[in-house]
Amino acid sequence: MKNSLCASASEDGSVKLWDLRDSNVAIHTMEPYKNEVCARPEYGKWLGCVTLDSGDDWLVCGGGPRLSMWHLRSLTATTIFDTPRACQQCVTFYQESVISAGSEPFVNHWFVNGDQKAQVPCTPTSVFSVEINPNSDNHKVLCVGGNSSQIDVCLNFGYKAFSLSFEMD
Repeated sequence: MKNSLCASASEDGSVKLWDLRDSNVAIHTMEPYKNEVCARPEYGKWLGCVTLDSGDDWLVCGGGPRLSMWHLRSLTATTIFDTPRACQQCVTFYQESVISAGSEPFVNHWFVNGDQKAQVPCTPTSVFSVEINPNSDNHKVLCVGGNSSQIDVCLNFGYKAFSLSFEMD
């Protein structure tokens, strides 16, 4: 059964995989900060984001440790994304790529081999949410939110089309 897994990331640096058919006990625990290539001790071991692909074969996580892709059958890191300064706070799979953002005013588009496809400037200086409209194949919209009173809207994922402003009275 596909989509039977759930992943959780934690401030203690662990990723737990849960079988949705029996969620009483985590079936696997991974600790990316212990992987030498992922570790960035100057940022700590906390994890701020995690996502699974639609087939339950791949997982991407990041935060203090570098953003990394893991093969779930072997529980090994296969790709380390070059995020030298930014701690990633949100991540999602999109088609044959990975989209992430974090403590810099950019949304990063990555090839699954770790090469950066694009870095799109955005309004928030720290991004907490990147969401894609799943309801339309013809009208995909990427929305970016963070520490700003604006939500950026990208009609073409390569640039910000406009921003929605929310101001308090």
